[in-house]
Amino acid sequence: HLSIRRQRQMCIRDRSWLMRLKRYLLHINPLLSNPEAARRLLRLFAIVLSIGILSGVYNFLLFTFNNDISQRRGYMSSAIAEAHAFFTNREALLESLSLSAVRKEQQAKPLVYLPSSEEIHLQLGSSPNNLWSIWLTKRMRSYMQDKQVSLLYVGTGAQAQVRRLFNATAEVPELSAAMLEQLHVLKNRAAAPLSELWLTDHNEQRSHLYIFIRLDERAPESGWLGLEMDTREVSRALSDHSAGAFMMLNADGMHVFSNNPQESLNQRLLSPQGENFFGFIGNGLMPDHLVIRKHLKSSDWQLVYSIDLLAVLGGLWKQLLGSLLFCLFSITLIVLLMRRFEQRLIAPAVHRIEALIESEAFSRDVIETAPVALCVLRRSDGKVVLENHLAQQWLGEGLERDVLCAGWIRDAFDSVDANCSDYFETADGRHLHLSSAPTRYKGEDVLFCAFSDISTCLLYTSPSPRDS
Repeated sequence: HLSIRRQRQMCIRDRSWLMRLKRYLLHINPLLSNPEAARRLLRLFAIVLSIGILSGVYNFLLFTFNNDISQRRGYMSSAIAEAHAFFTNREALLESLSLSAVRKEQQAKPLVYLPSSEEIHLQLGSSPNNLWSIWLTKRMRSYMQDKQVSLLYVGTGAQAQVRRLFNATAEVPELSAAMLEQLHVLKNRAAAPLSELWLTDHNEQRSHLYIFIRLDERAPESGWLGLEMDTREVSRALSDHSAGAFMMLNADGMHVFSNNPQESLNQRLLSPQGENFFGFIGNGLMPDHLVIRKHLKSSDWQLVYSIDLLAVLGGLWKQLLGSLLFCLFSITLIVLLMRRFEQRLIAPAVHRIEALIESEAFSRDVIETAPVALCVLRRSDGKVVLENHLAQQWLGEGLERDVLCAGWIRDAFDSVDANCSDYFETADGRHLHLSSAPTRYKGEDVLFCAFSDISTCLLYTSPSPRDS
């Protein structure tokens, strides 16, 4: 019994807590406590659903864009790897030629070239103590012709001797004084570079790229062996449509050559971005180019590839168009369904609720302004559900009223006749006539009671002493 009592007490506490919570929510959120709440909830649901659709489309586009950027980065990295292989191949060719040079202690025979011969003997150096010889085979000459590289030798004397050993093109440019001066400065450096030296002349109308290596790294006076490459041929080799436009920077970060005609973009790419950089650049708040910048492993030069973001977005036009159409279709469908649902279900329900509220308010006003006392009694416990001011004044409060109400309810619902009447006198001496009828109110059995004051009528009809 104790456990059952405790369970009942807990249920009562839970119900009271829920009722307090409900009243509190209705108090802090009056928007949900009127007939327009259903319409507001429907619109809120439509907004949340639209935001969800837009968020899903945004995440899809973001994933697609990031995936495309990742692929573009792969293309750029692949292009840089191919460029590295391109220059590494030529550096290996130059290094193999320098290793094939043989030092001569005595004056060698003059250069002999036979057109039908399989090889050419080249003599390098001008002083008796600095004589070298190189043999160029027919296969080697064909290989350099195919790769479009020319071979030359630069001596280290007072007047730097420039000798062309093989020309891959008919046009033979001259080395500028600035390049010869740079080679002369490096001649007696204590720690001469063991790797290749990359040079170019910006003053030429048709720029050439040169790679020099010491003929003998152990002897600074041995001179320089170099390969000459036309930058237009290099540009064709480095051009990759999927990787975008490229630009070569020397060790000082200066622009060497590029296949991009936009000088403004080339100037922006010269801005310091670190040795290795991948990201977006732009003049304003919004970026306009995707850029990757890396050092070539074989030198201090840098290679930069850039892609216009408009081109990237142009490649995603199918996804963008599909997402736009999906958003328009989804939002339009949500709006149409919301309007249809509102017109067919919510609007009639709101009208009925408003009519019911108006009817109840009208009934309360009628009851309150009626010249008789009116009240509604609940059958289950006899409590007053609704009453006007006259009923409160005439019936009063207390035990007498509860006993009368219980009797009226019992007689009305147990009687065969639906309409019941009664006469009684209140505690203050007022004579009332009761007319009642059982009915239903808010889903409950109730008794509707109407009280008329007949005290005045009794006063006029009572016998006078003269009449008696």
